[in-house]
Amino acid sequence: MKKGLYFTLAAMFCCQVLTYAQDAADQSIKKLLDMERQAWTMRDTTAFFALLNESPSFSFTNTGNGYYNSFNLKTFHSALTTAWKQPPTGKPNTYENSDFKSEVIGDRAITEFARTTIDSNNKPVRQTLEKWTLSNKNGSWRIDRILSVDTSSFNPAKVLSDTEIEDEINMVGYRLLTAKKNEQAIRIFKMNTEFFPKAWNTYDSLGEAYMINGNKKQAIANYEQSIKLNPQNTNGKDFLEKLKKGK
Repeated sequence: MKKGLYFTLAAMFCCQVLTYAQDAADQSIKKLLDMERQAWTMRDTTAFFALLNESPSFSFTNTGNGYYNSFNLKTFHSALTTAWKQPPTGKPNTYENSDFKSEVIGDRAITEFARTTIDSNNKPVRQTLEKWTLSNKNGSWRIDRILSVDTSSFNPAKVLSDTEIEDEINMVGYRLLTAKKNEQAIRIFKMNTEFFPKAWNTYDSLGEAYMINGNKKQAIANYEQSIKLNPQNTNGKDFLEKLKKGK
């Protein structure tokens, strides 16, 4: 067999294996999301927390127009248990997931999807953009981190584009900066870079927040990434020059 043909066949085989692995992981993750959705609908804390990777690194962060919340495992467990102990008013909401996509690298996965909350009258009342990090332990996927943005809180009259969502999250970050809540602002801007890793402005804003908070190293790194994505970012270039000169 000619060497070129051998490498071509080997490459095709590797691609098929990777595709199969991705498809298998996608199905497992979708099953986990369905289990999580059912647990949330039934307000079943036992079933819900069984799906989490209960480690100190777990976090649940949600934000929307005018609010921002972040919980570690302990505070999230306490808040959710307390909330679900309260008797529900009327029939429970149901939830639908759509626009699912995931990236699996070894035993780690990043999953993105949209979630619609539907009330007892079958009316959509809320939509969130979700980005979850998961890990696979002993053949089972578990949730490491949840990022949730209530996109319907910004403009409930229409479905926002990615650019509009990015801008709205950015404004939440700047409101926090104005209120001198620098650490929270950094977390919001960092969340935005994770949702929109190809948007130069998200890194520009994160760089500014780090600069205001006195973290020169991270400010430089994020301004550099912003300029890499948009060489015309003159504002970023000016701040980057000042940072490198120590001004």
